Amino acid sequence: MNPERRRARRPLGGSRPLGAGRKAPQQREQTRQTSQGRGQKPKASKQNKAGATKERSPVERAVVWGCIGVMIVIVMFELGARVSYSRALTPIQDQFEEATRHEPLKLETVIEIVGQGRPPVQSTTKSGTAEIQVYTWRWFSFFKKYAISVYVHEREGIESVWEVKTGAEAE
Repeated sequence: MNPERRRARRPLGGSRPLGAGRKAPQQREQTRQTSQGRGQKPKASKQNKAGATKERSPVERAVVWGCIGVMIVIVMFELGARVSYSRALTPIQDQFEEATRHEPLKLETVIEIVGQGRPPVQSTTKSGTAEIQVYTWRWFSFFKKYAISVYVHEREGIESVWEVKTGAEAE
């Protein structure tokens, strides 16, 4: 709308000219400066020029970054468990498939593959008349079971792997 036309109009039912009682833009700016005080930084508005929301409080930032940190730690635990489990499982399965009746997979080989730093949980089960030793390795995980169970029986004085179970069935 043209500024000259706006001045020429009169409000309906009133004798006061349009804009009377309102401050001119220059007066508004002066009032704003004096209310904020001279030499002080103007207060941040709720939205910046890009239309983003106001600044976050330090407590809110700490909570958000704390949650992000916790999620990163959880992801790192999961990644470590999965990588370690996969590095142990793949060679064990390969060795187990290559083993023959005359040259069975030995328990010592499995322990070397998994690593000496990770001791297995040992238990005993019976299958008919034979005792079977079960060696189980577990990796800590929040969401999934990472476990390898190796069933070992002794034949002719040699502890050989009879079966390998993984994941939830390894329990």
